Amino acid sequence: MESLKDDYEIKLYTFAHLTPKSANDGIFQVSVKADKAWEYILGMSGVGPFYLVKAGADYYALTKRNFAQLFSPIEKQSEVLPYIDAFHYLFEKRLDRIVTEESGNTEYAKDQGPPEFTQIEERAEGFRIKLVTYSKNRIEAYFVKTVHVHINGRVDEVEPERMLKKIGEGIHYY
Repeated sequence: MESLKDDYEIKLYTFAHLTPKSANDGIFQVSVKADKAWEYILGMSGVGPFYLVKAGADYYALTKRNFAQLFSPIEKQSEVLPYIDAFHYLFEKRLDRIVTEESGNTEYAKDQGPPEFTQIEERAEGFRIKLVTYSKNRIEAYFVKTVHVHINGRVDEVEPERMLKKIGEGIHYY
């Protein structure tokens, strides 16, 4: 059997605007080494990148449940957007970007701008988010869905994703 362990590397990983609230010994990203990536077809590079959490001598997969345990409780509105941004990147659509008023139109399509922006509503049991995203993956468009972020970090989809505005053809990977 062929071993691919020399094709992968493990690096310490930090989130730009999110800091763990639970004790750990680091979050690590496992991915194909840059000098080996050319050997793999995009999207067919085996396993990865994936993320591990180190606690003592053990490593644990960064699952949705472990992510929630690491970064909860989510108690302030200012914590919600960084949390859902990292969650969305890791567990949902890595290539999409969340659209906010703060991000402006510079990151997005060169059209009239987003039809709507992400909105966060505080609730007694957490936060309801109207999540607006922009994607160029296969189709260039703005999408929206509603999710609920619980204080304990669990994320539930309330309304499924739908297209808000199609802009054109996106990027295709063959």
